[in-house]
Amino acid sequence: MNSIRESCIQQQAHSINEICAAHTLLLVTAGRGTIEVNKSQYKLMRGKLWCIIPGTSISLKAEGTTPLHMYLLSFTLHKVNQEEVNQQEWLDKQEPNFDSFFNRNEEWQVKPFQQLESVMEQLFVYSKKEEDREQFFNHFRFQKMMYDLVNQKWTEQKEDPKRAVEHTIQYLNQHFQEQVTIEKLAQMANLSRRWYSALFKELTGKSPSDYITELRIRRAKELLPCEGVTLYEIARQVGFQDEHYFNRRFKKIVGVAPRAFIRNRRYFATSVTYPELLYSLGVTPIAAQCFYSQYPAYLQNSFQDVRILGDSSLFTEGQLQSMNPDLILAPLWRDEGNYEQLSQIASTVLIANHGHWREELRDIGEIVGKHQTAERVIQHYEEKVAKARARLRQVLGDQTVMYLRLTGKELVAYGPGSSRGQMIYEQLALTPLATFPQELSGSSLSLSELFLCNADHIFLHIDQREKDPPARLQQLVKSRQWNELRAVKNKQVHVLNGKEWYNFSFSPLATCYAIDHLVNVFEKKTT
Repeated sequence: MNSIRESCIQQQAHSINEICAAHTLLLVTAGRGTIEVNKSQYKLMRGKLWCIIPGTSISLKAEGTTPLHMYLLSFTLHKVNQEEVNQQEWLDKQEPNFDSFFNRNEEWQVKPFQQLESVMEQLFVYSKKEEDREQFFNHFRFQKMMYDLVNQKWTEQKEDPKRAVEHTIQYLNQHFQEQVTIEKLAQMANLSRRWYSALFKELTGKSPSDYITELRIRRAKELLPCEGVTLYEIARQVGFQDEHYFNRRFKKIVGVAPRAFIRNRRYFATSVTYPELLYSLGVTPIAAQCFYSQYPAYLQNSFQDVRILGDSSLFTEGQLQSMNPDLILAPLWRDEGNYEQLSQIASTVLIANHGHWREELRDIGEIVGKHQTAERVIQHYEEKVAKARARLRQVLGDQTVMYLRLTGKELVAYGPGSSRGQMIYEQLALTPLATFPQELSGSSLSLSELFLCNADHIFLHIDQREKDPPARLQQLVKSRQWNELRAVKNKQVHVLNGKEWYNFSFSPLATCYAIDHLVNVFEKKTT
């Protein structure tokens, strides 16, 4: 035992950051928090025990009001002299390899916790004693504690060898780019190579070497579109030391060489907006979600061969499998719970929640190797909005506008707080009604509340997805309240097609189409 110390993080704003110079056991005795181990984050609470290997960067933070209290015990592991031990015979007998318990960062299960906590406290207290007798007994306590921990871990693995193999599979999923050998994996599971390989194939249907290769190829497929990255660099990043061998293995597994794969990569996105974002980058998806029988006008020619999919709940595993995608893009807010299922079909990337298509486009641009294209799309969009804003201001002046959306169930008024409202009232700088609450994103209106919409101009977006919207429209236009509105009397109600305006403010393609439509409408009125 090199040292043991007691640490306490009092507040959330405080943290401990260090690189462990020796093997370290970290035992949490009070509070809650997080531990970041080599940039991966895990939860901490009372009863958690972590084994940290030398050279590991860790960061500890508290959560809540209770201080995070822990013991950190450092020790040096002396390796067994391989000349004195026949390692292969040892493994074939399935005896515990002591070193294998301390060759990775991981959380250990502790039973009973109170007993370990008591030993840690004794080790800490007696480590401060200078008497030889106390130091001797403290070393004995340490050796006894380590024996109990390792024996408990070995017993768990011996009782369930499949669990040990599953642990190495999890390890492979994170470390496949390293030079991992089957011998090392078998040692980690404390099994002979033959028994380990048999259990591995039983669990995965593949040999360990085939499994590692497929993990590397899958990651390579994700990296291939990256701008400015060579095949040699990608091969090295995923664990292949030789570019030519990487090419051969890639072609055998994928069916085409890496460069051909780049040209013919099959993308699929689970949201209704991502296909449009992909296409704005020059990438056509293999299928797209659409709630109409046809794509909107601005996509119809380009998406002639793109399969139309309806509601996302209809995306069964069989449907996705049959489309054979190479990469699936999915929004984090909706598909985080579906990630495991989707990733079994193809490499899946969850896009973070940004609240605006610009950042989503940048993320997708990074993923598909179109970062510079994404910036050009955004720049073109901003220029178009600025030009339209100036023209509409010139034509409309201070005349007020209101954006309404009619479904088969309700009439919704969108204010400046909504995405559509921000586009109309902020980016295009059209004048909203002062009587409509500015903080509201959208408000369902009854016929008696239509006075809120007494603007000079009304944009009426008719959503044909809903059942029988024409009937709802007839009811609206025949009502007394509707016909008393200023925009209706002055014939300044502008009907917007639901299909073309569905993604308005949520994608650059739909929004630019809508902007052109608005400018054309008002320019015609002035001629």
